[in-house]
Amino acid sequence: MNKDGTCQSRPFKRYKPLGDNDVWGTPPSFLADLKKRFSLTDFDPCPLDWSPDTHPDGLQIDWEDGTFVNPPFSKTGKFMKKASEEHAKGKLVVVLTNAITDTVWFHDLCYNREAEGVSIEFIKGRLNFLKPGQNPESPNVKKNRGPRGQMITIFRPLD
Repeated sequence: MNKDGTCQSRPFKRYKPLGDNDVWGTPPSFLADLKKRFSLTDFDPCPLDWSPDTHPDGLQIDWEDGTFVNPPFSKTGKFMKKASEEHAKGKLVVVLTNAITDTVWFHDLCYNREAEGVSIEFIKGRLNFLKPGQNPESPNVKKNRGPRGQMITIFRPLD
């Protein structure tokens, strides 16, 4: 706020993922807690080591009930839409994303949808993500802290 009571906003800076990579691994202890809490399967529609030669396109296949997704930043909206589609089939899906609440996908697929079985939980602090191939015990993991806070969106089937 300026001294005269008016507000001056800062210019918008485009969000950029950590470094040149928008694919980051979920911290193992965080994922283990989610798996236990939600009875999630090991199915991963966008694994950290994804390659078109070794894995199907996670946006083109059916997901299992109890799927966890940590999508690449560049495809968050597409994976959120797919999660919503799988939820419509009666499946539980938990998605980890940056807590970016000004996006179309957040407002269309997550926000204010509790009556449809969709809830949001903001994560206190920031997670320390893994680079592809990085050992979770590596002392450098703390340098991979996300540039924004994170949230999980839980798509629960309605009874």
